[in-house]
Parts: sequence; structure tokens; C-alpha cells
Amino acid sequence: LIALLVWTCLFHTGASLENEISRQGSYDHYCVKDGKYISIEPYQRSWGHLVTPGFPQSLKTPMKCSWKLDYSNFYKNENQQLILYATQVYVQMSLITLEECTDRTFKNCSTYSKFQEWNLLESAYIKISVDIPNSPYSHLRVIEVHDVYGLNMTYE
Repeated sequence: LIALLVWTCLFHTGASLENEISRQGSYDHYCVKDGKYISIEPYQRSWGHLVTPGFPQSLKTPMKCSWKLDYSNFYKNENQQLILYATQVYVQMSLITLEECTDRTFKNCSTYSKFQEWNLLESAYIKISVDIPNSPYSHLRVIEVHDVYGLNMTYE
């Protein structure tokens, strides 16, 4: 019975809010056309995954979608910074854009930097966009994993 309870706590995955799947205190957030708004809160939802719809399955192209990260609750604390890792990226990195925004409307934004394997973000409001054209050269293929598409990024 104890083993069953431990297994349930460790591996239970259930539907939660719209477009989110809860996993051991984190969340998988699927990008949407108008931008999936994510409020990063202290002590809850402080980390999670940003994934393309249906990841790791094939995705329909062309595809434009984004996430809007509201890090303002942490931003006030000098000791807290937001890190974005390219956990599993099977599209050209140049198709991913990071922008710093001035407020939670996410309208006044400027390009942050070139997207890299890990990104240390210093703004309270970050917009991450993916623009995948209908092209066979958009997807990255590796010998070991030839049937994975899209991306999975981790923020904390």
C-alpha cells in the first residue's frame, strides 16, 4: 500500500488548468497563437515546461505561437533570476525569439538576444515566440531520435 501511494505521488499526471498538465509541482504550457500567459509565482508554479502543441509528435506547419512569462513577483528580489533552458529543441534555434517587455500587456517589447541552449533573463516580462514555416528544413533530425518534432523548454 505504501509503495502504491509513493508511485501515485511521483507519477500521477492529471489535467489541470486550460492548456496545462501538472507534473510534480511543475506545469507543461502549450504555446498558443495569441500567447499563453504564465504567471510565475513564489512557492508555486515557480518552474515548468514550455512545449509546442502535441510535443513530441509531428506538428502542423506553418505554426506561429508564443508564451508570455510574467516574472514580476520574483523580479523585485535581486537574488532571483529566470533561466530558460532549451531542454529538447528539434527546430532551428533561429525560429525562436526572446523579447523583453516593459509591462504585462506584452505590447512594448524589444528583442532580448539570440536564443541559446540556456538563457539568463533579467526582465520581469518575457515573450517567447516560435515561428515555424512550412519547410522541410525547419525541423532538426538526429539519428537516435528521428521521429520527434517541435520543442520542450524548461524555465525556473
